Amino acid sequence: MKDIAYYKNKLKEREKEIGILRTISETVSYRYDLKEVLESIIRIVHSYFQSDSCLIYLLTNETLVLQASLNPHPKALGNIQLKKGEGITGWVAEHKRTVALSSKAYDDERFKVFTVLPEDRYEAF
Repeated sequence: MKDIAYYKNKLKEREKEIGILRTISETVSYRYDLKEVLESIIRIVHSYFQSDSCLIYLLTNETLVLQASLNPHPKALGNIQLKKGEGITGWVAEHKRTVALSSKAYDDERFKVFTVLPEDRYEAF
């Protein structure tokens, strides 16, 4: 049986998750420019996870298009596209499940390299 500290920790994690979702919801509600909304979401997610990178792809029909990035990639935004099932991101979109790879993400059979994204050299995904 798990002790009370375990459940307090789980509750604290859920409260953080609800807080981030509330902040994102408020951002979407008060901003009308898609670029501003996506940039705000990137900052919110980055502050929560303290990640080195954060990318947002939007799904149009069956194609995922890179629309926002924590790191500046002006040439890549709007130009990098994946089909559902392609790469780890496409796999997530197709299966509607999360993926967390703590090391050697580049060894995962789903991994797809984009040379214009230096993030592709990172270990985790």
